[in-house]
Amino acid sequence: MLSRFFSKSQPIVFVVLALYLFGGFFLAFLYDRSTPINLLLIGKKTGVYLLLVLILLLINFICKRNKIDHQNSYAILFFTILSLNYPQGLIGFEPVFVAMLSLLFMRRVLNLKNHHGHKKKIFEASFFLYFIVLLQPALTPLIIVLYAGIATYSYGDVKNFLVPLVAFFSAFMLCQIYTRILNDEWFYLLSFFDQINLRFSFYDTNRLRTGFFMTVLFTLYMTIMVLKDMGKTNVQRRSILRLISFSGLMILASALFLGGQDGDILFTYHAVIALQAGNILKFKKKWVNEAIIIFFAFSGAFTWFSGLVNV
Repeated sequence: MLSRFFSKSQPIVFVVLALYLFGGFFLAFLYDRSTPINLLLIGKKTGVYLLLVLILLLINFICKRNKIDHQNSYAILFFTILSLNYPQGLIGFEPVFVAMLSLLFMRRVLNLKNHHGHKKKIFEASFFLYFIVLLQPALTPLIIVLYAGIATYSYGDVKNFLVPLVAFFSAFMLCQIYTRILNDEWFYLLSFFDQINLRFSFYDTNRLRTGFFMTVLFTLYMTIMVLKDMGKTNVQRRSILRLISFSGLMILASALFLGGQDGDILFTYHAVIALQAGNILKFKKKWVNEAIIIFFAFSGAFTWFSGLVNV
């Protein structure tokens, strides 16, 4: 029984999901023929895969630390099976690194629920956000999420709203020093924003359309289940679920209206939204839970097949 196996957080679960993720990663690596295979490339891709495994551990850590789920492995399960819908993002260093930074950003924002060290946490979250925007400018709307977190947990001190500006300036100066020393030129932040589309990104391949369809389907299902869960939980956990949902909404909007057509932002979306996926398998009839897991587990296969028949 799959739902029973993943209902517990045990080392064997991580091993199984890491191997499953490796299968999709390996297929995506073989499919990508942009560069010839050599030892240097294999070394780089090995590093990317290790970052993916680190993302699994980070998702599980955030869920357990903030008591978001019910001590199960569904969060990392759904991230693993749905990330296979975006093979190009799965094997690229930049999208994987941005997804990891986004999780670190969310961790610090959610930690604001604790009533101490707010300025330090806001500074760290802002610092992570600066480099997220630097690598993926379409994720700039996450600034709204940052201020939403401050307004939710730390509105009593007006100075907290100014901390992100200090963090952004500090990160900018680090980039400026780094660029001057190594490249002997000035660092221009605005030059990184020329890739934003400012239009609806119609995905133009069968693979991306299929992957996006699976994302929408999962989002609708998860939204219904999370809304049900919100009505039965305490105030603190409800605010956490709302903040994660709002973050997912911002990232999804960025993928549609600001991002490119490569699915990289949707990969980040699944990493963040997976934080609340531990609460969506609650049907009393076990076969329903089994069917949901199997369906989304095969979603990656559907996406891959649609790519093979793409015209």
